[in-house]
This record gives sequence, C-alpha cells and structure tokens, in this order.
Amino acid sequence: MNGGLAFQSSNGNNPNEFGFTDTRAGRNMNANIAFSHNFSTRMIGNLSYRFSRARTNALPFFAFQHDIEGQLGITGASRDPINWGPPTMSFTNFARLSDGTPSLARNQTSAVTMGLTWVHKLHNLSFGADVQRQQNNILSDSNPRGSFTFTGNQTSQIVNGVAVSGTGFDLADFMLGLPTANALSYGNADKYFRGSIFDIYAQDDWRISTRLSLNIGLRWDYQTPVRELYGRLANLDIAPGYTAITPVLPGQTGTLSGIHYPDSLVRGDPNNISPRFGFAFRPSTKHSLRINGGYGLYYLTSVYSAFANNLAAQPPFASSFNVSSSLDNPLTIAGFTAGPNTITNTRAIDPNYSLGYVQSWQLAIQQDLVRALTLNLTFNHTKGTGLDQQFLPGSLPPGTTGKSLLPSGYTYQQSNGNSTFNSATVNINRRFRSGLSSGVSYMLSKAIDSGGVGTLVAQNWLDLRAERALSNFDARHTLNITYGYSSGFGRRGGGLLTGWKAVLLKGWNVNGSISVRSGTPLTATAGGNRSVVGGTGISGPVRASATGLPLDPPTPGYGFNILAFASPAAGTWGTAGRNTIPGPTNFSMNGSMMRGFQLAERKNLDLQLQASNLLNHVTITNWGTTIASSTFGLPTQAAGMRRITAVLRFRF
Repeated sequence: MNGGLAFQSSNGNNPNEFGFTDTRAGRNMNANIAFSHNFSTRMIGNLSYRFSRARTNALPFFAFQHDIEGQLGITGASRDPINWGPPTMSFTNFARLSDGTPSLARNQTSAVTMGLTWVHKLHNLSFGADVQRQQNNILSDSNPRGSFTFTGNQTSQIVNGVAVSGTGFDLADFMLGLPTANALSYGNADKYFRGSIFDIYAQDDWRISTRLSLNIGLRWDYQTPVRELYGRLANLDIAPGYTAITPVLPGQTGTLSGIHYPDSLVRGDPNNISPRFGFAFRPSTKHSLRINGGYGLYYLTSVYSAFANNLAAQPPFASSFNVSSSLDNPLTIAGFTAGPNTITNTRAIDPNYSLGYVQSWQLAIQQDLVRALTLNLTFNHTKGTGLDQQFLPGSLPPGTTGKSLLPSGYTYQQSNGNSTFNSATVNINRRFRSGLSSGVSYMLSKAIDSGGVGTLVAQNWLDLRAERALSNFDARHTLNITYGYSSGFGRRGGGLLTGWKAVLLKGWNVNGSISVRSGTPLTATAGGNRSVVGGTGISGPVRASATGLPLDPPTPGYGFNILAFASPAAGTWGTAGRNTIPGPTNFSMNGSMMRGFQLAERKNLDLQLQASNLLNHVTITNWGTTIASSTFGLPTQAAGMRRITAVLRFRF
C-alpha cells in the first residue's frame, strides 16, 4: 500500500502595454492511495483512488475599482462591480482592445482505478476499469462588458442601399461611435457542472515467438454529457429546415421537433467500443530488421465540457446576443441592444450529437546500419469521423439587401465533420558513441478536414461541402536535426585527461536542434464592410473572392500575390477556398550547454546555458490575410529574437 499528498499555491501579475495589471492566484491539492496484491506468482491485482481539487481566481485591473462603462454612459452591460471595465473593441486595421474577464473556478475530480494482470503461458493478460467523477464549479460571465466591432461599414459609400466595397474606415466608425455589430453575454455567473467517466478494457500481450508478438485489446468508454446541478441550461429546439426556433430547457419536449431533451440537453453515446491491435515482427534473428504496426480507434469525449459552458450562458438564465447594425436597428456605442429579435440565444447543439472518433493506422520499419546508425521508416494514416462542425443557420452574405426569412443570430453545432491525415517519415539516428549522438528526420505529410471544426465557423451554411480544405495545422515538409555531445568519453573526448585539462574539458554536455518546417496554410478573409455575416453580428467566417490570378510570384514586398484576391460582391459569399495561402516557412535553431562541478561529497555546482534562435534569424510566422486591412499580405508576426539564459545552481 502506498499513497501521497501534494499541495501547491501560486499567484502572479499580468501587466499589459497600457500599464494595467491583472492578477491571478491558484491553489491545487492532489491525494492518492494505491493497494497492490499478489494473488499468485502469475496474478497481480491493483486498486487505487485519487482525488484532486484546483482553485483558480482571476481578477482584472478594473474590477471593483473603475466603472469605465458607467462613466462613459454605455448602457446594457453588466453592472456588477466585479465586471467593471471597458468593453472589448475589434477593428479591421488595428489590434483588438480587450481586458481579462473575472473568473473563479473550483474544479474537483475523484477517480477509482481497478486492474488485474494475469500471466498465462505466452499471454500477458490485462483487465481493468476506471470510474471518474468530475465537478466544475465556475463563477464567471463569458462577455459581461460586451464587445463592439468596427469595420468601416458605417462610413462606407452607399449605393442602392448597399455599402461599396473598399470604402469606409474602421477608426472613423469608432470616432463616430457607430459599431457594425455588438455582442453581450452575462448572467447566470455561478455554474455547477457535473459529469462522470467510465471505461472497461481488456488487453492481451501475446508473445507468440521470439520473432513475433501481438497486442490485442478492446476498450469501452462512456462519458456522460455534462449537466448543470440546478438545470440552468438552455438549448434551441429547431423546426425542420431551420424555419423556426424556440428555447428549450432540461426535461422538456420540444414543441417544434417533438424531441424530449434530457437533463444535459444532449444525449449520451454509450456505444463507444474501441478495438486496438498491434504487432512486432522480426523476420530473422540473424538480422536487425524489425517491422511494427498497429491500428486503434479513439473517441473524442472532451466536447461535453464546452457544450455545458455554451448552453449555460443563454436566455432565460442570461442576457446573450450577437447583433449587426441595420436600418431598423442602428447600433451606437452608447449601449448594447439586442434589436428586434424576440429570441436572442446565440448557441444551439444537436440533441442527438454523437461523439466523433479517430482511426489510426501505423507501420514502422527499423534497420540497423553501419557505424551505430539506425534507419526508421514510419507511415501513418489517420481518419476522423463525426467531428464537431459549426455553422450559422439563416445567415446571409454581407451586403445583402433585405432580411433573412429564417431566424438567425445563433451558431448551430453538430457532428458531421471529417478529416484525413497521411504522413511518411524517414529518421536516421546515430546512437551515442564516443560522446556523440545525432539524428535527422524528414516528414512529408498532408492533413485535410471539412472545416467548421472546433471554434471555426463555416462560411455558407447551405454549402458545408465547400469547407473541405487543408487543415489549419497542415505542414507539408518538416525537417529536424538534433545533436548531442558529452566530453570525457574515449581519447578524443578527453577520457584520459587529468589535471587542469580535465577540469576544463571533461563533463560538458552540449545539445542542439535545427528545425525547418513548411508554413501552415492561411485563409484570405473579407474585411471592412464585407466582414459581418448578415443578421448575425458575427465577423470572421466570410472569405475573400478569388480573382483567378496565381499566388506566385508574390507581389514585390508582400508574402503572396495580393491581386489573387478581392472583396466579394455585395450579397455573395467569397469564392476563395479555405487555407489556400501557403504560410511562411518556419526556421529555428536552439542549443544548450551544461556541466556539473563536484565541490565536495555533498556539494555540487551546476552550470547551464540555453539559447533560443541562436543565429538571431528573423523568422516571419504570419501574413496579414484580411483583404480590407492595411496589413494585407504583409508580415504581421515574427518568432522571438535570440534569447540566452544562464543558470548557476548550488546543491548541498
């Protein structure tokens, strides 16, 4: 029997460029106890219990001190002193201005784990189960001070009731106090989320012979959808064709769909059975060739926590809306208004949402070469099915005259996304020999998904197939070089040195890495008066239109050919694909040196030098991709400059 107890306390300050300082404090406690028993020489049982509790408190500079919105006369936002401060302001040509949101989170987890290992002839059998109970207690509003979006729409030239693309200026809109859109979400700050996780597994490690081993397993996972202790969650019941919406609460039956909604508003998925298979094969005991491979299926259960957070910040328990300015509902910075909408819920989730899963296949070949070299070839194929997908029902392209005939202003979440990832990796390593080790690896890969995954919202809700494109993390080529040297091994490493030469040269460890990677792809988006989706007050998902010109060669002084894109015509969606712009190539070179000096039997001095971006090479990491912005096509972000850190530690 063994156990442990750990406690940690931390606090910190986060100053920003305006001299405002936000504070954060936290306390964490972890406890565990485990019991192991040998039933026989071939059967061992384990039982353990663990408990953890974490408390995190974040407090912005303005909380309880400066009622900025009250002093400016901005109405509609939360008047609770803990939420005092300025609203968030987003621009097309300038950086976003925002301040932290106050929050108090108290999370607690209890878990029991049971396992049994049985060695029977050529089989190593493992059986087990886990039960986990989670409590997330949150005191926070998602957007209590509200946010304003300035795109230049209000100062644009108007022809036939439509803003002319390329006219207007976001700063001018701000100076006039005329936002294009506003958003707000507060109320129901205290939330008590509850959920449980269960799993059962069985695995057989079958050593068939000295040349072949198989690993066969089966696993069942079930995570209950997260519910709120007092039932303060709200979803939208949606009629077929998205023709009508109405709020629905836990335990109710939707009047439009006839669906009965459970306490979590989303049904659980208990059919999560995951097979696992792996093998290791050595064709000949006289040669070093090894072939390994496997297959596994994995369910994505982490989405339930995000569901609960989104559905808790909804009417009738909270004030929540995303609204764009219109002739019958002109917005001003004087206050937040939901406009003429009678239903202002901003989130809806498919009640029959099924958990997505990922299938992974891998094949690896290893061969020893001469002079301590090892060659590894790895092939990987991964397919995601039923992934998270989000879109805006009833939305219209920017610049559309008239209103949508369908209810809009909310994001709908379902599980119809998919993805694929393929990669081939060549790796050559030099084992540690004469004080030197090194490795070179190259990976060729490609990742594609259907868009709308995670927090990304699809552009046109009526054409979700158009979202399929390269994934945001796709990097076609990746080259990594690593090296390490330890002095004091062999003649060349100074192993026979004595006296002052040994003091200076022996015991040093030098490590470094060089990485070159293709840039991740970027998407050209519409800015200015073409950036807000009609009827929603949401900006960002609208893409630019393709002109038909190639991206190469780049416009002189720019990262790509900026003439390849144009603002979409009023009332139309952008025709450019998602993630069609190759991002800038990433390069990094890092290194470190360290050595320990023994001063006495129990006294040691450790010296460590670390350097990042050793060459101080300027590496651009992002291009401006908002077509109406002054930074379109220009570098907007760079990797950090050279940084060298020295640490001297005395141990006694």
